[in-house]
Amino acid sequence: MTGDADPVRRRARQKTKPPLDASQASALVRARESASQASSEASVRISLRGATLRDGDALIAVLDAAKESRAKTLNLSGALRSIPGADLRRALATSGALEGLEELSLAETPELAETPRSDDDEMRDVFEALVTVKGLNLMRCGIGGRVWALERAMGTKTATCRSVNLRDNGLDADDARALIRACEANEALESIVMTNNPEVSVEMATAVRERSRINWQRARRMEAARGMEVRKDGVASFRKIGLTDDDVRACIGALLDDGVVIERLDVRDNALSEVGMELLRHELERSPPTTSVNASGNPGFATDSFRRLAGQAAANFIHVDRCDEALKSVSDRHVGDEGALVIANALRERRESVRAFGAHHNSIGARGCVELANALLENHRSLREFAVYANDIGVDGAKALARLVEVHGALEVLDSGGNGIGDDGCVAIAEAISRSVNASRLIELHLDHNSISNIGARALLSALRERQAAGNPLRTLWINGNQIDDTLARELTECCSGTYVHDVEGVINRAMNSRGSAPTEEMILVAEREAAAASRMRGSDSSTLANRIAARVGAEYRSRCSAHAAATRGTAVIAGIVAQNVNENEPRDLTVLSLGVGTKFVPGDVAAAIGNRADASLWDAHVHDSHAEVLARRGLLRLLYRELESLVRAGESTFLEHNATGTVALKRDVTIHLYVSTAPCGAASAGPKGVVSHDWNDHDARDLQTHVTPEIEQGWFGPSYKGNDDDSLIEGPPGCVLISHASRAIGVAGKSLSCSDKIARWHAVGVQGALLSHFVEPVRLKSVVIGRKFDFSRCTFATCCRGRRRGDGPRSHPWMMHSTIKLECGGVESSSGGRELAGDGDESISWAFGEGDASAHDGRTGTSLGGASAISICSRIVLWHQFSSLVETIRQRPDCALKDKVPTVEPWSYDQAKRAASTYAAARRALYFD
Repeated sequence: MTGDADPVRRRARQKTKPPLDASQASALVRARESASQASSEASVRISLRGATLRDGDALIAVLDAAKESRAKTLNLSGALRSIPGADLRRALATSGALEGLEELSLAETPELAETPRSDDDEMRDVFEALVTVKGLNLMRCGIGGRVWALERAMGTKTATCRSVNLRDNGLDADDARALIRACEANEALESIVMTNNPEVSVEMATAVRERSRINWQRARRMEAARGMEVRKDGVASFRKIGLTDDDVRACIGALLDDGVVIERLDVRDNALSEVGMELLRHELERSPPTTSVNASGNPGFATDSFRRLAGQAAANFIHVDRCDEALKSVSDRHVGDEGALVIANALRERRESVRAFGAHHNSIGARGCVELANALLENHRSLREFAVYANDIGVDGAKALARLVEVHGALEVLDSGGNGIGDDGCVAIAEAISRSVNASRLIELHLDHNSISNIGARALLSALRERQAAGNPLRTLWINGNQIDDTLARELTECCSGTYVHDVEGVINRAMNSRGSAPTEEMILVAEREAAAASRMRGSDSSTLANRIAARVGAEYRSRCSAHAAATRGTAVIAGIVAQNVNENEPRDLTVLSLGVGTKFVPGDVAAAIGNRADASLWDAHVHDSHAEVLARRGLLRLLYRELESLVRAGESTFLEHNATGTVALKRDVTIHLYVSTAPCGAASAGPKGVVSHDWNDHDARDLQTHVTPEIEQGWFGPSYKGNDDDSLIEGPPGCVLISHASRAIGVAGKSLSCSDKIARWHAVGVQGALLSHFVEPVRLKSVVIGRKFDFSRCTFATCCRGRRRGDGPRSHPWMMHSTIKLECGGVESSSGGRELAGDGDESISWAFGEGDASAHDGRTGTSLGGASAISICSRIVLWHQFSSLVETIRQRPDCALKDKVPTVEPWSYDQAKRAASTYAAARRALYFD
């Protein structure tokens, strides 16, 4: 149907504005281009829908203007109705401006096919031009009987068309066969829409769809393989591509057939049912390197089939990994009992005994726990640690663990917290301890948060006293979070020795002498390019420097902590401290000084119990706060001690220099910057958004950023500490307890200020802390760069301006900046979408410049991984050792300028030396107590 015979088209013509000539059309494209660039879209998208072009010259002008603007999408639906068919085809075939377009819509343009049947050359030329566009919309263009032209065009070398919409085009069986041949001629064609073509039978439509799907599957395989080659992280990503059960074998199985080694598989947000999950499990069975699979967002997720799939991935991990650390085993996979059975079979098949095994946070019940415990007992005689906390094993599961405690000859650590075992389960474990008083090597037992009352606690107390009397006491018992009287809980704790390994020199030497993996020059250049790309699209509150800092921290993290970055499920919180030398050229001007990864802290009641012990070194041996910012600062402190040692011994330091006051300061050319991947916990990340922002100009002096104490928004929070107790009823930031004044958490065992409050302290008195302040001038942060959840007003209020008093100059304020660089996408995200999306698990990491490998510890307990419960490099006992070593070095050099700065205190202890830093202490009191 042509001309005005079509009433729909006639009515549309009556409603449209007068047709546009070439000049008007070109101007409209430029206007639409500007509107597209002003939006948040990454690529230019131009739509002329609703407009009408006068003739072929106007169309050529539009195509040329779109090409000049580098548009990726051009929508001309209904805009070409006034152009005669011959002019339309000539313009499309000869302009040469379609190259570079990714999507082109010519919908509702029947003039495209209004040509004599004998004029084959013209149609072929038109389609050869059209198929250079990846996505082509030809809906309602009346090309029935002309699909042969598309078939021939797809056979040419320039054809790159991936998808074509032929809905409502009067297609017939011959056209359908031509489409099948087009797919065979060019594997790029992977999607064909041909609904509402009544002359095409269901069988023929299915045949077209299946043939194009073969091309689609091949393309997805190639994309996954290319992505793995570029990232080199072992992750095969098929996320959010419409993957169905029928595609599992053709996509993933075929990729394995090609010899591609898949370590982690990402199939999130697709259409996989339980059948698809089973098919995936069979593929993983023949691919032992595939040790992790993420299948959330599919209909078959959270079914028994998924749990068996997750269990198979965990089983593969067991076969290929040494399993020397419980926190690096098969946790956070939500395998349930079905998956636990698969894991147990893998444990039975494994020839080498595991030393530590963790199955925590997995929704495992009694059946799964029994199978796991039996498998470990039967085949793993070297097992030292078993972590099964945060499941639902109940009484029967506890009885299986009790047998493990009684019979296993090597087990040292059992973590069964958060399992609801109740009094009966506790009694079963207590009886097992009594029956193995002399034989058992168990030294650490976790029964926290298990609904245990005084009944179970008394049975446990009797068993622990037996072990104590036999000279074989437990070292540590975690019993918090139960319904046990304080007196009874204290008696339980007193039955334990509380002895930890304090090999400080060994901890430091291992960190310093490990090889590590520094970012390569290529990685640094990639980070600079990433920062440049983010800066081109940045909005307010950001700057090129902010993005460079974030990208460099990301490069250091992915290199130093490659295993953590690859395996992390959920959103890790990453912090880094970066030095900038203003006299160096980019990219050498930036140096990452320290890293911290973590979201955990020792529970308040546990920390309080440790603090109340007579042995003060026990408190210093634990890392009480393992949030990322805190760990990054601890790494900086270790570095500053080493730099001071070097300055005293050799008169040289990379970052420090002597000053006129007889102390040491940062070199004048060096500034220090803090990066955090998400707004710090506490006031900076909670409450309503503010209204103030700062529009950075990279060419302006950045010191001009002003921090005016903002008008306090209703709902903004004050000081807070981490954890929950009776004060948790007070409304406050998530994860924190709001307090009336920060002094309530200062020096109180079991309470740790929020990171917002700690950063405020660092701004006020310096990040160097009390001990280093004896020798070092306050080390100030020049900027704070924040990723997710950034809000300028709220962050400045929380971490800086809230603690300011009148008289402070503007230069005492750090720059507060935002970066859109994402550091958390290196690994496979949580397979469940559950608890672990709030953090990065229990493993906490710290690294400092000069150290090789990053050091890890258990953020829940504040001690090292793997059941040894040795000290972490982040503990205060390590810092005290470094301070004492520095003092000894200074004392050995009579001419050292810092000799008079050594504190004279009795007893010579961490706390006494801190209090002796009078200037620092006064500033700290003014911040918290005035």
